[in-house]
Amino acid sequence: EKDLGAGDTFWNFNDVKPGDHGTNVISLHVFDNDAFACMLTENVADNENDLINPEADASDTTQGPGNGELSQYLKLFIWDDDNDGVYEPGPGEGVLYPSGPFASVAMTRLSLTATTTDYLGVAWCFGNQTVDTGTGVITCDGAGDVFNTAQTDSVVADLVFHAVQQRNNAGFQCASLLPRP
Repeated sequence: EKDLGAGDTFWNFNDVKPGDHGTNVISLHVFDNDAFACMLTENVADNENDLINPEADASDTTQGPGNGELSQYLKLFIWDDDNDGVYEPGPGEGVLYPSGPFASVAMTRLSLTATTTDYLGVAWCFGNQTVDTGTGVITCDGAGDVFNTAQTDSVVADLVFHAVQQRNNAGFQCASLLPRP
């Protein structure tokens, strides 16, 4: 248990390939007040570091900062976990962010109880992620040439957590934290 600061990371992968996947458990703690928690992705830097033949063959023609495709192929699925890192559909393990792009995470609020540790389960995938909400099976398929456009790309982003006390905020929703168009 610690407050995260500069240099703290959840993931730092130097080389991901289509079909790579994994799970993580993130603990959340509040002490004095029950709170609603939200996690959002911010400050996404999706970079096209180089343009090599497989990328060009897959119709990737852009180069430079902000032109990468990797973040659209990295998928996350987030659920209210019981601290085992296994998605078990049913009461107690609700879906907080259905399988979607890493670059646009905006999870549903999670209710945190003071003096209790709560957990987020996070399944990540480079490819097509499928979640069976009946059985809890999560698969990652990286087959196909479509992922060639992300070769040599890199992505860096901040995962930002917000906590808002529940008292006097019963109607709070994570969507209220999203930028307005």
